[in-house]
Amino acid sequence: MDAHEKLKKVETSTLEAAIAKVVSDATGWKYTCNIAEIEYGELGRAQLKLTLETSEWLNVSVKQD
Repeated sequence: MDAHEKLKKVETSTLEAAIAKVVSDATGWKYTCNIAEIEYGELGRAQLKLTLETSEWLNVSVKQD
């Protein structure tokens, strides 16, 4: 199986969950990811249009000690 076909076999929901986890781990806030568009190119390449979103900022306390 060539690289192009392997890339197409990755489930979008699995990729969204993985991206959200990496960003959440890096920032400390819970994020969700939504892939809106995937354009497959040559040699196992893909261009993604995605949205990362969090509502954690609503939980941030503005109270100072």
